[in-house]
Amino acid sequence: MDSKKAKERFQVPVIIASTWTPPLYMKTNPNSISGKWFNGLNLNTSSTLFARYLAGFAKAYQNEGITINAISPTNEPENVFSDWDASYWASNKLGEFVTNNLRPALNEEGLQSTKIIASENAAWGTANTFLSGMDRSNVDILAGHGYVEITELIGGKRGFNQSPSKWTFSTGGKPMWVTEASDDGGNYDAGIEGGLKLAVNMHKLLADCDASALCLLARDARIPK
Repeated sequence: MDSKKAKERFQVPVIIASTWTPPLYMKTNPNSISGKWFNGLNLNTSSTLFARYLAGFAKAYQNEGITINAISPTNEPENVFSDWDASYWASNKLGEFVTNNLRPALNEEGLQSTKIIASENAAWGTANTFLSGMDRSNVDILAGHGYVEITELIGGKRGFNQSPSKWTFSTGGKPMWVTEASDDGGNYDAGIEGGLKLAVNMHKLLADCDASALCLLARDARIPK
């Protein structure tokens, strides 16, 4: 089902776009789709190009009758370990890109109302550290993911963060979104234990950490025979 049909059928009120990686030719290592070895956007050659690429994407959707309400230039920018599509960003460079390149590029396309999301780090605590070190003046929605913290991940844990902490920097009253969370431990749990992990994750992020929205990532949820 394409985006237009999904929007019409399910009356989707808000559509966001999250970027996993720039096109290969814009990366510091154009031979790798991942963010390994700090492979990210080539800031010396492609900052303006990538910003126009994202703005053009949003404009193309608008021309087809689909409004991209908010766009994120990166997904889990600290991930320099995994093999999947990713792009490394230093927090200060992401802030500079948003302010100097992405916001102007969106405005040039007449997309002044399109909001910018950052920084969608894998764990809520990581997002706290990352966002606190960047220029957030042109970021409209502050975002992180709801997975276990990096210390827990190193210790072998996976899945929903059961003890997220409130961010320590001043958010300036901007919305805080959890843009991805999933029980990604590898074993589908349709029982009460899995449900409680989700409930604790949602409650603590929304009630204790002041998140204003939460999006769950749909995994393969087939019930075993």
